[in-house]
Amino acid sequence: MVARALRGTHVSSTAEIGTVALMSEASVGSGNRRVEALVGLDAFKHFAAERTLVSQLTEMLKVPADQVPDRIASTLSKLREAERELERLRGEQLRAAAGQLADQAVDADGVSVVAHHAGSATGDDLRQLVMDLRQRFGSRAAVAAAAGESKGRPVVVIGTTEAAREEGLSAGDLVKVACGVLGGGGGGKPDLAQGGGQDASAIPAALDAVVAAVRARSA
Repeated sequence: MVARALRGTHVSSTAEIGTVALMSEASVGSGNRRVEALVGLDAFKHFAAERTLVSQLTEMLKVPADQVPDRIASTLSKLREAERELERLRGEQLRAAAGQLADQAVDADGVSVVAHHAGSATGDDLRQLVMDLRQRFGSRAAVAAAAGESKGRPVVVIGTTEAAREEGLSAGDLVKVACGVLGGGGGGKPDLAQGGGQDASAIPAALDAVVAAVRARSA
């Protein structure tokens, strides 16, 4: 038997390649395509692993192999619907607590302050909560600060009443104080502002900093 030296990807015949498992294809220039594939024993192992995976999925989902994609798509759709419903219920529960939170406001030298850690919450939920709290305070000088964790990162929203702004308090300035602790940035208008950061574990400290900033206004 005469051995042949192969250069690059060139072969004398496709028989020298054996089984081929195409992995990816991409354009590398005008009229040129880059193809990545496994060949020979590596290709065989790849197909065997895929077959094992399909068998496991058919067992788990209790459907024939040709129905696996549809069942997975249906399951993912239901999961997304459940996640949206969970977010909706969490938001409703958060907003329902506004009345109780307003009653628990602390007095910071004549300004009522709510600094609430809402846990897992979206920016939209926090804004709605802050606006609800601000409305409940009416003509009182008050600051409502709510912070939570969304997708692993902290979010903070702060609102001020007109009377609080007359005291020199700006939601935009207070958000910058909180975000400085959270390791991020933010801003907004004097009546409503939002920001975020990197360290969700610093939320309690950020809220404490907001309360301290409200007290320091008269220092």
